[in-house]
Amino acid sequence: MRDGRIKYVQEQCETQYNSEGKPLRSVGTVQDITDRKQAESNQDLSAKILGILNESEALPDADQKYSHLRSSLKRALMRWVFAPAKRG
Repeated sequence: MRDGRIKYVQEQCETQYNSEGKPLRSVGTVQDITDRKQAESNQDLSAKILGILNESEALPDADQKYSHLRSSLKRALMRWVFAPAKRG
């Protein structure tokens, strides 16, 4: 798009041909699936971040100073993933 955004679309088309194999007419639909692609991207990113947070729990933290931070980050991430509001 002119403002730099990327739009994702799903197209479906059926083409009719003449006896010589030349296209006569095409009829189809184009559906904007940008929101779905963004949601998938957000889920992928969230899964990666959550995986890193889960792996970090195995790291030594003798005085537990990062335990609260990890828990807070996980809660914030889960709210972000499941929030109904649009982002972007």
